[in-house]
Amino acid sequence: MSNKSNDIERSAIPSNRTHDLIVNNVFRPITNIYNARKGHFSEDVMDGPRHVGANNLRDIGSTAILSMAHRSMLDPLVISTIAMEEAKLRINMMAKPEIWEVPVIGKALGRVLEAGGTFPIERNKPITAEKSKHIADIFNANGVLGIFPEGTRQDTGRIIDRDKLNSGVAVLALRHHVPVIPVGIDGTRKGDRGPIAVAINPPIQVEEFEFAEQVAGQPPKDIMREVVHVVGGRRIKALMNEIHAGMQDAQTVATYLRKE
Repeated sequence: MSNKSNDIERSAIPSNRTHDLIVNNVFRPITNIYNARKGHFSEDVMDGPRHVGANNLRDIGSTAILSMAHRSMLDPLVISTIAMEEAKLRINMMAKPEIWEVPVIGKALGRVLEAGGTFPIERNKPITAEKSKHIADIFNANGVLGIFPEGTRQDTGRIIDRDKLNSGVAVLALRHHVPVIPVGIDGTRKGDRGPIAVAINPPIQVEEFEFAEQVAGQPPKDIMREVVHVVGGRRIKALMNEIHAGMQDAQTVATYLRKE
């Protein structure tokens, strides 16, 4: 394995002090400057993006997954800033490893993002054992995981395309028994006019989508495996439908909030 691959595969949860330093002194200024430019430097936008539902972040108590719409590379900075300011939450964001491979600036940019809680993960591929451990460490430390289930930036405005949502967010929620908070964001795309707006929906509790692997009569292992596979697949699909509905609702609210 090359040194570059080793660099990308390595990840560690940053200290709270380091995380806070990056969010407050890097992510927040970039977010507010961009937001002010969108709003022509009016007083309200200099206070940061418009947002509703911050109480849903404050009320989660411990760990959760943020399932977020993705419209721009600015999105993680915006949401991390709001989470820190409104709820003192440190978001650990998943990001594509190509960021770390950008010529000249990739390695330095990657280090800054890592210090702010971001870590690289391959899209549309099985999660490696190391990344699985990293995610488990986040949840075990009562951390919050940020995922963009659309997989990449989408230029679809306020529409969340159900067919483009990766089911990994539901799999992780069920595996680690953590709630999912849908988040919509608008105003960060190139060409958007007006300030940035974010809507944070109430958490989706996953208990009703979980299932026991033991059934009456304790069937043979091969039958049990099939039961788990079929029932598990249905539960994941049902949870994804719920996540999609929550994200679509949040995205619609964010769009109207930006235009107020």
